[in-house]
Amino acid sequence: MTLVLKPFDITGQRHYIIFYLTVNVKWCTLVDMIENNLRAMIAQYKRDNPAESNKTIAVKKGVTPETVSRHSSDKIDMSMQDIRDYAEILGCTTMDIIYTSPPVPMLAIATCSDDDGPLMYHQHISPGDAKVCYIHGNFDADLGCAKIELPAKYQGRYKWLDGGIEIFPKTPCITNTVSPDAFMKPCLVRAVDENIYSGTLFPQAGSHLYSIVPTYGDSKSIICDLELEWATPIISYILRPDHLNAKFVPANHHPKSEAVINQMFTNMNARRKRKGMKLLK
Repeated sequence: MTLVLKPFDITGQRHYIIFYLTVNVKWCTLVDMIENNLRAMIAQYKRDNPAESNKTIAVKKGVTPETVSRHSSDKIDMSMQDIRDYAEILGCTTMDIIYTSPPVPMLAIATCSDDDGPLMYHQHISPGDAKVCYIHGNFDADLGCAKIELPAKYQGRYKWLDGGIEIFPKTPCITNTVSPDAFMKPCLVRAVDENIYSGTLFPQAGSHLYSIVPTYGDSKSIICDLELEWATPIISYILRPDHLNAKFVPANHHPKSEAVINQMFTNMNARRKRKGMKLLK
């Protein structure tokens, strides 16, 4: 059985009628057809370039101003070539037009070296290797994510997490602060020894130290007397971002996100220099 989606408009908003045909079943991702950020990108372009208008954009695109208006309001569909054309004119990326929320910078990676080993996080992502994640939906600009990336041959107990992401506010990671919102909730923390842990955080009374019950691993284990650089609450888990049509692209696709990653990398090297440690490259 195949799903066929027919668009129609009610009060200016696009909806879809689903028709069920034939005998072959295929997955269909509705979000591919729903999101359209062209209007916002045109508005931003005109703010940055006051002399520009829908008319001048239409001339550059080789269409009428009415077509630009219909494209931006989702009255008529755009082809990928249309999206590429608009991205070139507006000085943005195709992702900025396809996704309504800003990308989420990937600030950490979790992996496991062997089937019986622990899940280990690291934040040593060089600017040249850094990525951002575009996700359909409404996501705040102050978010970062950690991605679980396991070896292709891995068959251990964390296999079900492979490819998933943990989403969290990124400000504590940049400012090196312990967010109170992380207390007694699932969170991501970085200790002064540069180890990163995912778990439930507890302040230790009468000190500036913390204990954490790891999310992954032995449920009876607890790590005590941690001195932290930062802690941030995990606000969302997405186990299958690929099924939400999330896209990971190089950070240089989005200058603001790239600047955040570069700042974190600079901060880590500054701390390492103060401690007499080898600098990251």
